[in-house]
Amino acid sequence: MRTLLVAAVALSACERAGTTPDFGRPELTRSTLDGTTTCVLSKGRVGCRGDNTRGLVGSGDLRRDVEAYRAVRIPTRVVDLAMTPTRNAVCALDVHGDVWCWGINLGLLGPDVPRYRGHAPAPSIAPPTRVAGMPPIASVTLWAFHACAVSRAGQVYCWGVNDRGQVADPHVVARRVVLTPRAVSLPAPAQGMYLQDAQTCALLSDRSLSCWGGNFADDAGRRPLFEPTQVATDVTEVSVDQRSEQSCVVAAGGRQCWSARDDDTDRQFDALFPADLD
Repeated sequence: MRTLLVAAVALSACERAGTTPDFGRPELTRSTLDGTTTCVLSKGRVGCRGDNTRGLVGSGDLRRDVEAYRAVRIPTRVVDLAMTPTRNAVCALDVHGDVWCWGINLGLLGPDVPRYRGHAPAPSIAPPTRVAGMPPIASVTLWAFHACAVSRAGQVYCWGVNDRGQVADPHVVARRVVLTPRAVSLPAPAQGMYLQDAQTCALLSDRSLSCWGGNFADDAGRRPLFEPTQVATDVTEVSVDQRSEQSCVVAAGGRQCWSARDDDTDRQFDALFPADLD
């Protein structure tokens, strides 16, 4: 991990070049689903404010609330931001294709940060940490507990919680959390990722949609489904509603939607794909 000293020097040089950010007028804004933490992007730099009980402000401390935007120290110019819908983590994509993540390490911050296991969170909170093990990245997508990135060549890499096969790792019992990004084999380059709590889908360059994870089953009803499986072709639209956790796809066969929900004891699935979609 690059040190904060290097980051400070880089940011000072950036400021001398006349690229001081205006966090009040950002080019990009990301917020948690409850709106309690917000991060913005201005002139290649990130600023965050709000609830910091899980380190989302990016300073590596546990100051509870941060009212004004605080600059997040990342040593290179940032071009995109992604945030979990819950207050877990933020990831920034820099101009070189590196991914930097911060917050509480429930699996998204890599192996260099102690993983949070339900005890005192301080050792599990980290400032921006580079996620190693990937080539230059073009985009990154987060859900609450797992993440996927698409490289500039269209290769997909996923990491984080894998208890229902979200990371497409078949060793689900031994590897409930995958800390190092895992390459996912797909039949064509990916153009976009669509995540829910227990599933992952990739829209490919041939306009097909491949999905994997806990609420997908094969023809025999076995789940989780670890191997990416084509679920739609001639796709024109894919959407994920964060509040309802409902995914919808508009494709050659029309519009189809499926969803997952929580109860007090376990995660129940309203539908198994592809057998009984709405």
